[in-house]
Amino acid sequence: MLINHSGDIGPELNQQDNFVSNFLKNLKMKTPTMSELISVAKKQVINEQGLNNILRYLVEKKDAYFIDGNYLHVGLLEQHHNICVQRQRFYKTIIVKTPLDHQDRTVGVRWINNKGGYMQIDVDYSKAINRKYPMPIVIAIAKDQTGKYNPITLGWCMNTSHNPPMIAISIGLRRYSLEVIRHAKEFVLSFPSNSMAKEAFYYGTNSGIDMDKLAKCKINTQPARKVDCVILSDAVANFECKLESEHLTGDHVIFVGRIIASHMNQDEELERLYRLETGYKMGSVKKIL
Repeated sequence: MLINHSGDIGPELNQQDNFVSNFLKNLKMKTPTMSELISVAKKQVINEQGLNNILRYLVEKKDAYFIDGNYLHVGLLEQHHNICVQRQRFYKTIIVKTPLDHQDRTVGVRWINNKGGYMQIDVDYSKAINRKYPMPIVIAIAKDQTGKYNPITLGWCMNTSHNPPMIAISIGLRRYSLEVIRHAKEFVLSFPSNSMAKEAFYYGTNSGIDMDKLAKCKINTQPARKVDCVILSDAVANFECKLESEHLTGDHVIFVGRIIASHMNQDEELERLYRLETGYKMGSVKKIL
């Protein structure tokens, strides 16, 4: 539905509800054009000023909308909603002219379905993808060729199988961790807790190619049980993985790991860390039962 424009309706017009209703009924049409309205008005001895007042009143009462020079009855606009969407779907605003002052006015466009809910609109990918937040983050750790355990914070992670348990992560082609995991052929995947935001930020914004990130930004660790790596003690959970396969997908590589050992924090009330919006704002997400 289109948000209508409003006019300066005087108190006297608020008493003309019956007259306006009869005017619409006598027209015997739901969507008169301006030329048709003028013609009918003349037959009913309604001058142009009176007609304009009535039209302004209809728009104010949201019984009609002024679009492309025509006054559309709200009922007909809803009936032909799909046609209007095809015509207006690329516009965030439309320009209308009020019948009295003939001034251009910008009016917001909003579509709703017949149940009162908002509809989908076409937007650029970069805008729509930002609706993914809040998004859980993970920290992947693997041993590099120099013997350092190198952590990297990632946003793209998903389970791919329950039997056997498998999980996938996505890493950019330019990231140092890409070659580290390829070399190690195994990794630990950690679900950081809400208390680990500082470390998650550091591991995700610094490269381990010329530094030991675990030494620069210390965190509690424990030895992994089945892979040559460490697990993060304060995390919600940790998974030891053997690299099963990798897949090139555009500017990222997907690593699929087979989970061979799992760990969880003894504190079952510990909250997982999420990326809350674009940028680096992180925190927990309230559970809704």
